[in-house]
Amino acid sequence: MRFDCNRLDIVAVAGVGVICLFPAMLGLWYFIDHSWPYWDGASHVIDAIKYQELLSHPSVFKIEWWRKFLTVNYCYSPVLHSLYGLFKVLLGSGLLVEKVFAVIYCLILSAASYLISWRIFRSRLSSALTVVVVNTLPIVMQYSHSTYLDFAFLSLCSLCLLTLSWWLEKVCWFRTIALGIILGIGVSSKQVASYFLILPCLYLAVLFLKNRDFRSFRHLSLAGLVACLFLAVWIIPNYNAIIEFTRRPRVVSGNPNFLEILHTNLCGYLLQLPESVSPLLLLPALVALVSLPWTFHRIEKRNRDYFWLILLSASGLLFLLHIAYNNPEIRYAMPIFLFVSILTGNVLRDLVDSKFIAVKAFGVSYIALILFQYLYYCFTPYPLTIPQSLAQIGASISAKPYRKFSYLPNKNPTPGDDLWRQVWMLEQIKQADGGAISYLLVVPNEPRYNVHTMNLISLLRNQRTQATTLRTWTANGDEIEFDESKLDYFRWYLLLDSSKPQTYREFYPQEIPKDEASFKALELQKSAIKRRAQLFASERLVDGTTLQLYRQKN
Repeated sequence: MRFDCNRLDIVAVAGVGVICLFPAMLGLWYFIDHSWPYWDGASHVIDAIKYQELLSHPSVFKIEWWRKFLTVNYCYSPVLHSLYGLFKVLLGSGLLVEKVFAVIYCLILSAASYLISWRIFRSRLSSALTVVVVNTLPIVMQYSHSTYLDFAFLSLCSLCLLTLSWWLEKVCWFRTIALGIILGIGVSSKQVASYFLILPCLYLAVLFLKNRDFRSFRHLSLAGLVACLFLAVWIIPNYNAIIEFTRRPRVVSGNPNFLEILHTNLCGYLLQLPESVSPLLLLPALVALVSLPWTFHRIEKRNRDYFWLILLSASGLLFLLHIAYNNPEIRYAMPIFLFVSILTGNVLRDLVDSKFIAVKAFGVSYIALILFQYLYYCFTPYPLTIPQSLAQIGASISAKPYRKFSYLPNKNPTPGDDLWRQVWMLEQIKQADGGAISYLLVVPNEPRYNVHTMNLISLLRNQRTQATTLRTWTANGDEIEFDESKLDYFRWYLLLDSSKPQTYREFYPQEIPKDEASFKALELQKSAIKRRAQLFASERLVDGTTLQLYRQKN
């Protein structure tokens, strides 16, 4: 049988290929990575395991079971954690579920960004380049390679916007219910997710009222009500804890007024944008933003509503500017990068479609550099080793230094064999205590050595070591008070010898002592441990530092 190539829409097949490429690459990344989740990412996995335990022995007719189910973590909606927990019942409590969902989120993001771009510009090339851009942004690569919820947040918000545009094409009961459920999952993906979805919904509501389309307005209101029910399930049982959370010490010290908070947050977000986009993609992104009015006039009138949806979604960043109880981390504003990617993909399309050979060649070369940035960021220096000249190019275009060990373990895959000796350390405790419950004080607070990571490893390996800390997290850094008597609560102490320069360490302000008093308290704590306890085991790490395990003297 002869295959007829003329029947094959090569461009459409290429689009599907691009959509599937990045999920496949992400799956490969997770397959060769052996790092442990860190900080909040480890905490999310622990919460999912708690839901696994609850769902393994459901008592749906008992109020106490529901109370536990809805209050596992007051900071987050139970929707995603319980979904992970459900799949852990089927697949086990390891990290497989988180890795599979990361690939699914990548597929959702790629497909949603492609289809939204197609609805706006009606160009498959522009859509394909949007997929390339959104998956090669450093901020997206960083969080797609972690168990933080921010990548899910971006992917599900993208799905919500796509579903809104799909619903807008034909308003019916089936699509309305589907829209409500997807909006509900989307607003449950992150505390601030509703900020990026409320304006697109309000825009459509105003549009319907203006056109006296009361039927569509009622359907949209119903979908919004369903989404609100998802939020109510989280907020009502945890209301008091959430209110207490928002009263934490402010990012801006003292008693700042609204303008001071606004200024601090605006500067904080703007300063993080260049590194989040990368030097390579910053130029076309700026061109896309500057030429926004011209781009808007090029869009067919019937497709402009879709453009307004993504623009208003990105405008959700404005709602974040009033928040004073948390740092202005750019990961809280992930949906703005969908908007940036769609515009940037269209700019790159204009280069490739140019009538001038030189411009077309420049566009193709630029896209090749973007793909090289992805490989450099995700797969070097392990498992790929590249010449120094290429490494210098990669470092300059991606803002990721070419070095063997990165502060955050999700910049490139971590080889196996317990490279950072976390499992080895916990095994030392288990063997010494004969499997009894052991209390471990984790003195450092770094991605590889922190309370959440140590507890997660212990939990996944069925060990009984319980890690804790004497640090108190604040938005301005860890608060530490020295009280030597509290050291008696623990049998084991984990320290890192940082007397020598640590070339891979980076500045991460929220995780270091907040002020000089906390720095001094931390040093007093270390000195007291070394004086009161005995060094039980130590291991020199691959970066030159030494992991030290102290045991309380009998």
